[in-house]
Amino acid sequence: MNMQHQQPTSERKGERGTILAMAALGMLALLLAVGLGVDVSRFYLAKTELDDEARDNSSSSHRDDNDQHERAKHNQCSGNPAELPAR
Repeated sequence: MNMQHQQPTSERKGERGTILAMAALGMLALLLAVGLGVDVSRFYLAKTELDDEARDNSSSSHRDDNDQHERAKHNQCSGNPAELPAR
């Protein structure tokens, strides 16, 4: 077998450099996909942290309301006239 380099023919002259262009486009697509993945994960993390904070604030606020209501009921039962807070 004769393994010689062939000269580019006139048919392939227009295709020179396509590998470089395809590699550049592939790298750009990969970079964009990684960037999108990082952005989406950061948004998800921020949403989760905000949800947790809101849940913590809501449960502590609800707990405070229940404590206040129980104290008012206790005062009323022990003879101290106190209004029950609105729920």
